[in-house]
Amino acid sequence: MRKYRFNISLVALFTCIPIVLFSQRGLVNMNRAFDFELESKINQSDSNFHTAIKPYTVSSLNRRNISIEKESSTFFLNKIIDNSYSKKNGLFIAPLISAFGTAQLENNTEILTDYGAGAYLKGFIGEKFTFSGFYRYVGSNQPSYMDSSLFSQEVISSVGRATNPGAEILNVNHWEGSLLYDANKYFSFLLGKGKHFWGDGYRSLLLSDNAAAYPYLRIESTFWNVKYVNLYSWHNDFRTGSNRNKFTSSHFLSWNVTKEINLGLFETVVWQGSDTLHNRGFDVSYMNPAIFFRAPEFAMGSSDNSLIGASAKFRIKKKNILYSQVIFDEFYLIEMKAGNKWWANKYGVQVGAKSYDALGIKNFGVQSEFNLVRPFTYSHQSSLINYGHNNQSLVHPAGANYYELSNFIRYKKGKWYFEEQFNYLEYGKDSSSNNYGGDMFNSYLAREVDADHPDKDYGHTIGQGENHIVLYNSLKVSYSLMKETNLRAFAQFVYRVDKYNGMSELTTLFQLGVSSLIWNEYKDY
Repeated sequence: MRKYRFNISLVALFTCIPIVLFSQRGLVNMNRAFDFELESKINQSDSNFHTAIKPYTVSSLNRRNISIEKESSTFFLNKIIDNSYSKKNGLFIAPLISAFGTAQLENNTEILTDYGAGAYLKGFIGEKFTFSGFYRYVGSNQPSYMDSSLFSQEVISSVGRATNPGAEILNVNHWEGSLLYDANKYFSFLLGKGKHFWGDGYRSLLLSDNAAAYPYLRIESTFWNVKYVNLYSWHNDFRTGSNRNKFTSSHFLSWNVTKEINLGLFETVVWQGSDTLHNRGFDVSYMNPAIFFRAPEFAMGSSDNSLIGASAKFRIKKKNILYSQVIFDEFYLIEMKAGNKWWANKYGVQVGAKSYDALGIKNFGVQSEFNLVRPFTYSHQSSLINYGHNNQSLVHPAGANYYELSNFIRYKKGKWYFEEQFNYLEYGKDSSSNNYGGDMFNSYLAREVDADHPDKDYGHTIGQGENHIVLYNSLKVSYSLMKETNLRAFAQFVYRVDKYNGMSELTTLFQLGVSSLIWNEYKDY
C-alpha cells in the first residue's frame, strides 16, 4: 500500500502596512517569475539597458522610461507611484508570516514541518539614499532528496546555514539588507548583505544567487553604452571545521555594442582571510577597480584563486533572445589540443534562448538553456579559496562535473500565472573518500587515482565518479490575491527521478498554499 508523507510549510507574506508612501527608488528584488515578466518589458523596449546585472535599481529603470506597472504582479517594495513623492523621506514596514503544505509520496510516513516569521523594512532619506532589508526566522525540513544531495549539509538551500546542524528541523536566521546611494546617472553605491546575479540565463556560470546572502560593497558605473561593476564580497567557509573568512573581488563589464548585441567580460579573485602564519584580512591590492587580477597576482607570487569569463546576448526582433556564457578557471591550450582530458582544463559553457509573446500569444514565454562545467572547476587547494560560500556554490547548485538542459514554459493571464519546468541533469558525484571533481569544497590536490587516472592528471571527463541522471519536472499554477504584496495562492506538482548505479529513486511532491517570496530558492536538482 502506498504511504504518504506530508510536509507542512508556513511561508506567506501578509498585508503590507506602509507608514508613509514610498517612491521610485531602491532595488528590484530578484524572483525568477517576476524577472521574466520585467525582462520581457525591457527587451521589447528601445532602451539602452543592461539586463545581465541584477539586482536592478529602480532608478536605472526609470532613467530609461521602463516603469513597473501598478497593475502588474510586482512586489510591494518596488511599486511605482507618482513622481511627486520621489523627494520625500519615507518608511515602510510589512510583516512576513504564513503557510503552505507539501505531500510527498514515498515508502514511509513522516510528518515534516516548515515555519517562518519576520518583517520587511524599507525607507529613504532625501533624494539619494534608500535602505531596505528583512529578517525572518525559519525552521525547515527539506524534501528528502535534498537532505543528502550535493552541498545541502547543515544548510537550507539558498537560505543559509543552520543554527542547529544535525537536528531533524533545521533553523536559520535569514536576513538581508542594503543601503543604496544613487549619486547620479553615472554612479551608484550599494552596501549590504544579500545576493547578486550576473547573466541573462536561468543559471549563471559567473555569479548567481544560489548560495546564502553575504556582506558586499557594489560600485556601479554607467557611461555611454557601458556599465561597469566592482563587487567586493565577504564569504564564510565551514568545511574546514570552523567558520573562517574568505573574500572575493569581482569585475563585470557590460557593453551594449548595439541595441541588439551585448557583450560582457568578467573576472574575480578569491582569497582566504587568514592562515597559520598571519591574518591577511581584506587585501587592498584587489581594490583597484580598473585592472585584471592575473597581473598583480603573478607580481605578488599569489596562490589565490582567479577566474575569468565572458558573456554575450543577441536580441532578434525584440522578442527573441540568444545568450551565452563561458567561464575559465584554468586553461592550457596545448593540453586542450592534445585531447588527453587534462584535469586542470577547468571551464564551463552556457548557451540558451528565450522568447517573449511566443507563437503570437501575449505574455506567453519559452526558454531553453544548456550548461556544462568540467570537473574541478571553481575548486582550489582548499575550500577557503574555492568559489563557494557557506557550503554552497556561488554559481550552479551542482557545482561542477555536470551537463544540464533546462526548459521553461511560462504564461500570465490577468491574475493567473503558469510555469512548466523540465530539467535534465547528469553529474558525477564524489564519495566521502574519492574526489572526482564534482564537489568544489574538496581540494583538487586529492584527485582520485584509479585505472582510468593512474597519474591523477589525465582522462577526466564530465560525469565521472558516481554518475547520476536526474529528471526534474515541475508544474506550478498561482493566482494573485493581493497585488500590493504579490501575495499568491499556488499549487505545484514536482516529479523527480534520480538514476544511478542501476537504481532509480522517485520523488513526487504536491504543494498547496500561499506565498510571496522576495528571493529565489533553488530546489530543482
